Amino acid sequence: MAQIKVNAGQPHPVDLHVGSRIVHRRKELELTQSDLAQTLGVTYQQSQKYEKGLNRISASKLWIVAAALSVDIEYFFEGLDVPGETVRADVVPDAFQTELSRAIGVGARALSCKKQKLIAELFESLVRNTEPAASGGVKGPQARPGTKAVASI
Repeated sequence: MAQIKVNAGQPHPVDLHVGSRIVHRRKELELTQSDLAQTLGVTYQQSQKYEKGLNRISASKLWIVAAALSVDIEYFFEGLDVPGETVRADVVPDAFQTELSRAIGVGARALSCKKQKLIAELFESLVRNTEPAASGGVKGPQARPGTKAVASI
C-alpha cells in the first residue's frame, strides 16, 4: 500500500485535492462560497476551510456536498495524485477549461439538437484526434487547393 508523507501541521494532500475539486465544481455552477455554506448548513468560514483543505470533511458532509453540487462522490477524488502512479497534469481542470465548459454549456442550449450532435461529434473526434464520426459527421464544402473551406452549420 502506498504511503503519503504528511508534514505535521500541514493539510493532508487528499484534503487539499478534495477542496480544490469542491471549488472547481462550485465555480462551474456559479455558486458563491456563501451559497454553498448555506446549503450545507455551515458558516462561510467553515466552507472556506473545506475548500482550502484546512478542515477535513466527514463522509456524511461530503455526501451532502456531492448532492448540493450534483456530482457523485467519486468526482472529488478524480485526478488524485497517488504515489507511484502517473497523473497527467493536462487533465486537471484549470480556469480556462472551466470557462470553456461553461461557455459550451450556455451556448449549446441555444442550438438545435442536430447542431448540438454535430458539435459533440466534432469534439469527440478532436479528443480521439481522428476525423468526425462515420455516421455523417460534420460535412461542409470542400476546399480547392490553395483555398480555405468555410462551413456553415
